[in-house]
Formats: sequence, C-alpha cells, structure tokens
Amino acid sequence: MHPMGVSGAGGDGVALRGVVLALGPFRGLIKDYQMLVESHATAVAEGREYALKNPRDGVEVRRLDAGLAPVWELFRQYGGLRVVYAGANLLGLADAQPPRPILPLDAGARARIGRVLEGLGG
Repeated sequence: MHPMGVSGAGGDGVALRGVVLALGPFRGLIKDYQMLVESHATAVAEGREYALKNPRDGVEVRRLDAGLAPVWELFRQYGGLRVVYAGANLLGLADAQPPRPILPLDAGARARIGRVLEGLGG
C-alpha cells in the first residue's frame, strides 16, 4: 500500500477517488498554511499601523528587522519551516526533522544557518 493510503487508482472510473484519497492529508496543511499567511498579513498591517502612530518605536522596529536580515534571507532561500527546524537542531533545542514531504536541509545549508546564528549571538 502507498504511504499516503492509496493502493493505486487506474482507469477513469476510479481516478477521482485516487486523487481525493491522495490529496486528503494535505487539506489540513493547506488550511493551516492559509491561516498562517492571513495571520502574517494581519501582523504586518498592524505593525505598519503601529510604526506610523509611534515613529520612535518604528525606527527601533526597523533597526531590529535590519539586524535579522540574514535570517530573512535564509527564509527566502530555503523556506522558513526548514530553517526553523535546522536552527532548533543546531541550537540544541530539538532533534527533529520537518514533516514529509518537506525535506530537511543539506549539510551546506545547515552550516550556513549555523554561521548566521553565531553572527546574531555576537
């Protein structure tokens, strides 16, 4: 049996059933991702509104954000979830891998994340 729970779907008569069974586990993931994106958009909008109302704090927020620019670049290059897993492992906070089908980062990427984390600690 296939790891997704689909034993195979051949022919037009059962093709839709196979697709539904194969995609079923991803429905929750898609909904969670949608909530994350919506939450992020809300947080960004609220942050901008706050920065406009509190210019001194806005300067501080921009300064802190600039200091995290190397982390944001890692997120863009490798994906935030993969970076978080690798970083947590490197810092000794976890010994875990991202859920499949997301693959963990290779040794070179993990080394780069380690260098960025070391730079943040200084």
